[in-house]
Amino acid sequence: MTRYFYYIIISITSTALATLSVFASANTTNNPAVVQVISLDNNNDNNNDNCAPRLIAPLTAIPQANTKKQAVADSMLKNSAGEYHLEGEVKIQQPGLVIRSNKIIINQQQQTIQAKGNIEIHSKDMVVTGKKANINRQNNTAEIINSKYQFSNSKAHGQSSQIQLDKADMLSTLKEASFTTCKLTKTQWQARPDIIKSNQQYDWILDFNVLTIDDAKQRIYGRNAVFTFKKVPILYSPYISFSTAKRATGLLFPSFGSYKSITQPTAETYLSVPLYFNIAPEVDDTLTITRMQDRGNLLSNEFRYMQTKHSAVITTNFIRDQVSNRDGIASYENGQVVHSDPVEERWDMRIQARQQWAT
Repeated sequence: MTRYFYYIIISITSTALATLSVFASANTTNNPAVVQVISLDNNNDNNNDNCAPRLIAPLTAIPQANTKKQAVADSMLKNSAGEYHLEGEVKIQQPGLVIRSNKIIINQQQQTIQAKGNIEIHSKDMVVTGKKANINRQNNTAEIINSKYQFSNSKAHGQSSQIQLDKADMLSTLKEASFTTCKLTKTQWQARPDIIKSNQQYDWILDFNVLTIDDAKQRIYGRNAVFTFKKVPILYSPYISFSTAKRATGLLFPSFGSYKSITQPTAETYLSVPLYFNIAPEVDDTLTITRMQDRGNLLSNEFRYMQTKHSAVITTNFIRDQVSNRDGIASYENGQVVHSDPVEERWDMRIQARQQWAT
């Protein structure tokens, strides 16, 4: 996640500063100006894919590896302080990256760029939007105000009142941040009142006062985390930590869905929160707590071990079922729905094993 931010922000400055070698000969004009950009950096990224469908910004094609750097704006001018101003429908692109904004100010001497207005930053992996951005190429830092972000593959997304990036320390800090994998829905705002105002609400969302992404340690740290489900805060933690490494012990992304049994008139929703344990290179365990709307809390566990010649998966589930405790367990007999006596505690166990006896 952090390296995506780094690539996007530092590439913005690199591309924008590269345009200055040809801006000097461009006069202010009311017609769109197209400038061929001379590269001043050694960026050799090879992003050939188009941008995946976005939800927080319109779909934008990502330039391929052989695309020349280019800047387009309604007007461009240079002031007495040596700053270059691009205004109107500003678009800067290079292989693997597209930046849009209403206004961009470039300072060649100080190696800085300021973007204002409706900012969109598109790459193959993610898109970031915001109202204001300040980027410094000399110390490799950046700041984005009132931002939203979304990953292309998973569609996971969030927002933050302020994103601060520090490439030297490999740190990203998001203030008043949120994260969710749910679809955007238009309803009243349900999260903290001091976060960016919005009329969007999600089935589940994680809010943080401060979210720190440490790419060097491959960890994400959250302060004052609140987990909200269906507009109801159900979990608070003053401190929370996630791993970004593969097969690392820690919380996994929650999942949300719904299902309908043969006796229920409407579907009920559920939310699952898994906790992963990396026991050994060939052994792991996943404990999952699922909150079911009508039935209660389901506790599930999956233990796995994988060897070259043998492996096994042991799965167990347990629930104190509020529906079967009231109505019994429903089943079909001769085309009719019948109910057993009330049953409160329900559990099952499944074992799948593989053994290779000969080579």
